[in-house]
Amino acid sequence: MDSPKAPHVVETCLIKDVEDTLDRLLPDYDLIGQSSHQVGSGFGARVEALLTFQLRRPVANGNGKGNGNHRRHPMPVVPVKKGG
Repeated sequence: MDSPKAPHVVETCLIKDVEDTLDRLLPDYDLIGQSSHQVGSGFGARVEALLTFQLRRPVANGNGKGNGNHRRHPMPVVPVKKGG
């Protein structure tokens, strides 16, 4: 039996390792935020990524079973009014 998963996960990794981190966590989590920053200065500096994930919640479909995906609703389109 699988152990319970945390509702949120925050990972810090080198930029070159972002793809591996996403491959590891995306089956169970949705990426909800990301940021990159430089650590150190000079020749020892490196760029790291901060990735924030939220646990996917199954959404019930017509037969009462979840499909494992967190469904998103599109944002309403609001026209931009030009001043004048």
